This record gives sequence, structure tokens and C-alpha cells, in this order.
Amino acid sequence: MQTQDSLAIGTPVDSRVIGGRRLILPLGIAFLGLVINIIVATSMAQTGDESTHVDYGIAIIRGNPDRFIAEYDSKMPVTALNALPRGIGTFLRDHRIAPRVANLLRDMRAPRYATIAAAFCLCILVFLYAESLFGRTAALFAQLLFVINPNIIAHSTVSTTDLYVAAAAVLFLYCLRRFLLSPSTTNAALTAVTLSAAQLTKFTAAYLFIVLAIALLGSAIYARYGREQRYRIPRRQMGLLLVLTCLCFVAVVNVGFVFDRPFTSLAHFKFRSQTFRALQQVPGLRTVPIPLPYSYVQGFDWLSYNNSTGSSFGNIVLLNEVRGPELSRWDGFPSYYLIAYMLKEPLGMQIILLLSLVWVVRNRRLAELLAGEGLLLATAGVFWIALSFFSKTQIGIRHLLPALVIFAILSGGAFQAWTKCSHRRRLLLAGCLVYAAVSVGSY
Repeated sequence: MQTQDSLAIGTPVDSRVIGGRRLILPLGIAFLGLVINIIVATSMAQTGDESTHVDYGIAIIRGNPDRFIAEYDSKMPVTALNALPRGIGTFLRDHRIAPRVANLLRDMRAPRYATIAAAFCLCILVFLYAESLFGRTAALFAQLLFVINPNIIAHSTVSTTDLYVAAAAVLFLYCLRRFLLSPSTTNAALTAVTLSAAQLTKFTAAYLFIVLAIALLGSAIYARYGREQRYRIPRRQMGLLLVLTCLCFVAVVNVGFVFDRPFTSLAHFKFRSQTFRALQQVPGLRTVPIPLPYSYVQGFDWLSYNNSTGSSFGNIVLLNEVRGPELSRWDGFPSYYLIAYMLKEPLGMQIILLLSLVWVVRNRRLAELLAGEGLLLATAGVFWIALSFFSKTQIGIRHLLPALVIFAILSGGAFQAWTKCSHRRRLLLAGCLVYAAVSVGSY
């Protein structure tokens, strides 16, 4: 049998693995990742910004999302999930109920379990996405690469937002892919909701709006000039998706920021960055009510201010070169994330990704790429280019985590038709996989 998605791009699904048995191995791999993450989370010391993320989550639960201290500049409502254990623990302690449980919930490691749970769900999603592109066997290998990726492990075990935005981005892409293949009202609604929900995870999720525009524009161009009758999205469905996206965006962001002073005009904001202060002076624009929460707009202002002043991160170092606000150069490094990827991702995983891309180039037609690997590559490219050329906040590969998860999905292409691969190719892929696993395990 074939799934709808795999049928659209010609990737067979093993007919021997159907029903409930289909998810036995994926769940097993996901549980392996769960065990690894729990071991790391319970043994790792607290990172520098975890407590601030959790504190902002507590503020969200209390209905006060205002960014009244500089440390709240980029914090997001999704951390309320991490704050829940501490809130429950505090309630139990104050009411003298189950003191031992209260102490466990108030421990700095307890908030991490929300992120670990999100990573478990993302692991299953990686399998489902890769399966729709390359088939079941290749998807299992992609999932395994996700589980042992050191940078994904590192951020699946802390109370920050990097894992959440990666999960939200992949979920949005999965729904958008389904809409491109089958532009129904249900798929349009799922795409709009997941894109909007992603905006509660991290401000870089705004790049996904660019991805949506690229996908719809690419589909429209192909529908007009392509040779195949594919991606002809009816205007009604296209319009419905755009309308739903606007409505869901406003509604979801307001709910996430607990309806913090929406419809405040620009004139009444207290901006810090020169960019937003300039917007505040534009006649006519400054009096328009903004239907978004005050603290959401405030966060973009903080990011703009920090990006232009470096007040929250200081100097940046790359290959023995230092740049900073008080030095001769204060621009970012265009090669920062490329070098970070080459140095911080296991060599075996890099080789597997390269082999997968070679397979994609050789085996996919343009029509298949638009809703397939091309959509994933376009998203990784948008994040990579935006962070490399327009952001000075280059303080770690974690900002590129959505792209790293996408690379794990794409890496499944190297294992496509695994049983038909030559003995030499299978040895090479197995060697890369084992080398990566041993490398990560040794650390």
C-alpha cells in the first residue's frame, strides 16, 4: 500500500508493516531518545538562562507577560510549560501537602521534563515526515540520527525555547506539505494554526512566514508554467489559507500573551531601539492600534535594540577574530553558522547529509521538490541566511536548531532503498552512523 503523501512523490511504503505495528520501532527509537535525554537532564548543571526562562513562564501563568527586566527580552509564553512543575510544587509546599513531591517539583531539573516531552513528540514527527519522503526504513535511520545528534540532545534537556521552535517549525512544515499536496479546508486550518502557534516559541519563528510565502509563490509559478497538472491550488483555498493565517496569528498570539494590552497604538509604546522609535514617528502609522499584545511587540523592540547595541551578549569570537560594539568592527560573521555546523556536528552526520542531498539531486524532479525536500531545504536556507547576514546575536549553534532537525529528516534520503543498496554503500553509511554514535557517546 501507499500513503497519500508517498504516492504523490512515488516513494513506496512497506506493505508488510501496517496498522499498530508500524509505530513499534519508531516508538522504541523515541524511547531510546527519551532515556538519553533524561540521563543528560538529571546529571547536567543548570545553564545560565534556564532560570530566567522558567521565571518568565511563571509570569505568564500569573498573567503578567510584561518584559520589565532586560533578561526577559526574548522569552516566550511556551516556557509556561516548564514553569508548571515549579508552580505545582510551590502550591504543595505552601499548603503542606506531600512535602517530598513538592521538593522534587521545585528542583531545578523538574522544569526540563516539559522540553524532554516535546523532544519525544518531535522524534515521532521526524519519523512521520521522513517516512512520507523516503519510506519507512529510511525514516527509522533519520529518526536515529535525530536521537543521537549532540546539539539536539543538548537543547532537548534544558528549560529554554530552542527545542520548542524546532518542533513547531517541523510541525508547520508537515502541515504545509499536506496542504500543498491536498489543498483542503482542514489542511489550510492546520497550517494556519501551527504557524501561529510557532510564534509563541521564539521570535525567529517569524521566519516561517517567509517560508509560507516562498512555498505558495513557488507552487503558483509551477502551476502556471509547469508541465504537470500539480500544485494547482484553487484561489479560494489559497485565500482561505491566508485569511485563516492572519486570524489565527492574532488570536493565538493574544491568547499566548494573555491578552496583554492589544490595540495599543505605536505612540503609546516605550521603545528602546532606533528602528521602532523611527516607526513611532511616522505620521498616521503612529496612531494605528496594533491588534497584537503589548509584550509581543515589545519583544521585537528588545531584539532590535540588542542586535544594534550588543548589550545582552557583548563581543563575538570566530577563528581568532573578535568583533563587538566597542571594537573596530561590529557586524556579524556571515560564515559563523557554517563554521559552527562544521565544527559542532559529528563528521559522520555531515557525510550522511551530503550523500542524501546527492540522492535527492539525482532522483527528484522539480515537481517533487516543491512539496518535498525543496520545502525543507528552503526553510533551512531561510533560517541560515537570516541568522548569518542579519543577526549579530551569534552566540551559539542553538539558534540554528530548526535547520539541524530538518537535516536529520533529509538525511533519511541516504538510506532510501536500503535493502537494494550496494554492499559498499551500506558499509559506508553504517560506518558513518556508528562513528557518529561513538563520537557522541564518548562525550
